[in-house]
Amino acid sequence: MKKIFFLTAILIWTVSIQAQTKWVIHGKIIAGNSDTPLAGTLIESRQSKSNTVSATDGSFLINLTFTYDTLDISHIGYANTVIPINSSTKSSLRVELMQLTKELEEVTINTGYQRISKERATGSFSQIGKTLLNQQTGTTLLDRLESITNGLYFDRQTGFTGTRIIIRGLSTIQGPSAPLIILDNFPYEGDLNNINPNDVESITVLKDAAAASIWGTRAGNGVIVITTKKGRFDQLTKVEYGSSILITKEPDLGYVKNISTEDFVDVEHFLYDKGFYANQLAAQPYSYTTPVVEILLQRDLGNITIDQANAKLIAVGKHKLTDDLKNYVYKTGVNYQNSISLRGGSKNMLWNVSGGYDHNNDVLNAVYERYNFRDGQVFKVSKKMEVSVGFDYTRSFSKAGKSGYGALRPGQGVLPVYTQLADENGNPLPVNYRYRQTYTDTAGKGKLLDWKWYPLSDYKSISNASILQAVLADIGINYRFSNNVVVSVKYQYGKQFTRTKMLSDISSYYTRELINQFCVLNYATGKITYNIPKGGILDQSNADLETNNLRGQINFNRSFKIHHIDAIIGAEYRSIENDYQKFRTYGYEANSLRYADVDYVTMFTDFLSGSTNNIPSGTNYSGISNRNISFYANAAYSYKSKYNLYTSTRRDASNLFGASSNNKWTPLWSVGASWDLAKEKFYKVKLLPALKLRFSYGVSGNADPLRSAITVIQYNATSSYTQLPIAIIAQFGNPELRWEKIKMTNMGIDLTSKNSRLSGSVDFYHKKGLDLFGTMPIDYTGLAFNSVVKNAAKIAGYGWDINLNSRNTVGNFNWTSQLNLNLQKDKVLQYYLVSKQGSNFVLGNSISAVEGHPVYALYDYKWAGLDPLTGDPMGYLNGNVSKDYNSITGSGTQIWDLAYIGPTLPTVVASLGNTISWKHISFTFRITGKFGNYFQRNSIDYTTLFNFRNGHSDFGQRWQQPGDELHTNVPSMVYPNNTQRNNFYNASATLATKADLIRFQYVSLSYDFKNPSIQFYINANNLGLIWKANHYGIDPEYQNNIPLSPNFAFGIRGSF
Repeated sequence: MKKIFFLTAILIWTVSIQAQTKWVIHGKIIAGNSDTPLAGTLIESRQSKSNTVSATDGSFLINLTFTYDTLDISHIGYANTVIPINSSTKSSLRVELMQLTKELEEVTINTGYQRISKERATGSFSQIGKTLLNQQTGTTLLDRLESITNGLYFDRQTGFTGTRIIIRGLSTIQGPSAPLIILDNFPYEGDLNNINPNDVESITVLKDAAAASIWGTRAGNGVIVITTKKGRFDQLTKVEYGSSILITKEPDLGYVKNISTEDFVDVEHFLYDKGFYANQLAAQPYSYTTPVVEILLQRDLGNITIDQANAKLIAVGKHKLTDDLKNYVYKTGVNYQNSISLRGGSKNMLWNVSGGYDHNNDVLNAVYERYNFRDGQVFKVSKKMEVSVGFDYTRSFSKAGKSGYGALRPGQGVLPVYTQLADENGNPLPVNYRYRQTYTDTAGKGKLLDWKWYPLSDYKSISNASILQAVLADIGINYRFSNNVVVSVKYQYGKQFTRTKMLSDISSYYTRELINQFCVLNYATGKITYNIPKGGILDQSNADLETNNLRGQINFNRSFKIHHIDAIIGAEYRSIENDYQKFRTYGYEANSLRYADVDYVTMFTDFLSGSTNNIPSGTNYSGISNRNISFYANAAYSYKSKYNLYTSTRRDASNLFGASSNNKWTPLWSVGASWDLAKEKFYKVKLLPALKLRFSYGVSGNADPLRSAITVIQYNATSSYTQLPIAIIAQFGNPELRWEKIKMTNMGIDLTSKNSRLSGSVDFYHKKGLDLFGTMPIDYTGLAFNSVVKNAAKIAGYGWDINLNSRNTVGNFNWTSQLNLNLQKDKVLQYYLVSKQGSNFVLGNSISAVEGHPVYALYDYKWAGLDPLTGDPMGYLNGNVSKDYNSITGSGTQIWDLAYIGPTLPTVVASLGNTISWKHISFTFRITGKFGNYFQRNSIDYTTLFNFRNGHSDFGQRWQQPGDELHTNVPSMVYPNNTQRNNFYNASATLATKADLIRFQYVSLSYDFKNPSIQFYINANNLGLIWKANHYGIDPEYQNNIPLSPNFAFGIRGSF
């Protein structure tokens, strides 16, 4: 018996060895009917449990251990293929995959609550994959998002600090206009700079109500859903890495439209001779004066001769401040970026881990460092239960650099255009700041701290740094009750805190000046009393953000015969806590940690001016608490995969809304339908094998976390009169306050031509904003207010979103194009104007909100030309030509008397990208355009020229003699200055300018190696304007700032 058992075991073992003989098979995957190689095709063996992915040329190699096996071959957009093989099969295979007739069947859309098939979607979406994101290089996600997203554009023209993202035009007037950001299924409240763009797998923009309304009162401005990279079950470990260097050129300071140095010297000479500075020199002899005024004053005092003065003036006029800034301040910026990620999975677990490091030195030598770490796992605890955990950590460090153009502002104005910052050897020179050097050198009989300001080196005495740390941690449980029902519970905790320290040490001008300002000198004894102690000034601030998200959701999914149903129902709780603290320490010594207390209550006499002031406390505390609870549900029904219906509803309650609003059952909702026309038997259009029609209508909301239904008071430290603590009413309460409502109708078409040579979508939308925040009058007889914010405004808008993708050539030489074209308009339907005086609406850099016109519109005083005898600008008053500037700029001109020029936001936004590939080389470039809007061109303002030294180059084109009015509209220079004359000219229609432009956004060149998968790339961004409608050398998006400098990146990315 033992012998039989032994022989049987030997036989089984021998057969097993034979069945598991190691062997290799390789081959090539191509697209059927075209011989085009298919990269990224997944090849999996059923018995050997091995897999691989085809290379760029379609080739693959897979190791097998079983004599008889089966290969499963799959590629997105192509029909799966199954190939039985054995060890006698040819070692080289040629596999053709047939393209699916409906490529959309393989695409899913992430809304943040669920993934839905794009085939059955009824809403309007824009999707950006990592391939498109990687065409640009940048530290932040926003650096890469611009110009590639249909329906989304960046606003830099309406007076907002930085850049504002707008989706499908405006949906609000006074409310927040930013879209909701979703990161891995939860709203993201942190700093967008925390997100490592190399961790992002895809971005989906939810544009219409059917797509976005599930997010309720925060979805009115659109939703951006960011999905990071994840592992997959039964996936081999995949490693991706990347490294790049980005070089940024110095800014083009020649772009600045400054008055010439020679002209400015002449202006100051002119003003001096007119006695413009006489009163200041008599009343405040210590106040700041420019070098030219000092030269002229020394001439008149007899300290220098006329010839010496003239020679000095000529020398001053030959120097340019921008030359010194270029030579000593700005430099080439260098950014380093590195990232690595690993992900994979087994039968019962998937995982991913990634890290990133960025180090940036910008053109002003400011430093920014960021560390990213992300980790996530999903465990199959049982056949029915999955548990997911995730952790995301970001740490960033930033340190301020030098002061650039526009930041150096002595006294009450800018540095004169001829200011010299360094001597001929590059050594820093002192520059007058708030006071004349002749006074500061002798003030206090030399006993005070040095009062000189050295702009080139002062930054070295100020350490201004911030450290940000952010954590996101989440846990989720999915339990499958049946094949159709899944219950999930997810929780996410977020914490972000920023610590900022600015130490202005004793050698910094700010510290020395403040100590001197509050000191008291006893001239009899020579003793100085320092009310601000000697030492550094330390300003610190703490900004904390804490978020909690808890969501419970039931998912239902069932297919039976020709029907398919998807539905979810859920509830969630969300809290956001913001806390801010700012405080100051005087007499700080970093090495010993010494500091000194000061008297913030007593008012001290200013050393030079004699006025009395409190010592600045630099203290501020604020906090915002926002709590929300929501209930939501949606359902989608598909019949024969041709007819699709969708509906969603949501109700939100918040501590920000009034009690009556929370108690009313007024849910936000949407409905949608789509019809896959190409699946109908009667459909015979062979040129368009895929054609789907979509329709949706719904209501979403927009809530402002800074507005409250109850009265808000703000505590201040002390009153300057009573020296007692005081409080003011910061916001008057309105118990009826509720969220804004945005109703949107969307009609769309998705299409694909034969052989997918052309594909895309066309959407038309119409939206109406109701219950928008607006200012309304109230009975102020018993209050200190005459208005309150209510839900009292309305706007409407409509537009087209067009996305077209073309495969222009197919084969070894591939050329593809992508066109995004967006047309949009908005109009105010109802808005109460507190004042209708024309001066409140001119210049176009703020909200105008005039009924019948766009929210942001350009209005100007009507222009009647220059007076041919005096060069005075002329306008209209009561229909007649007039130079009564006080009346024209005052109550004599109402909103209806102004010239309406047009919108200041573009009505047409377009981008065109082209990619040309040949073998391993790929070349991509993209141009963008914005059209249909206007801006008010800057020009000479004699008030700012005389008082603040801020002159425009148009000064050289001013009217100087009769006949000049035939070729210029720049008014003459007159003395005394007439401020209202300047206000009229700078807000007149002669300066209204079209803002149309075409920009060269970026270009990218890459080379791909097939084995291992490595890509080397070079790209360039911000390459400047190709064309502009104006002829003044102005970039309309950067009229008041220096345009972004071109940057060039070199990098490598790969995977194995």
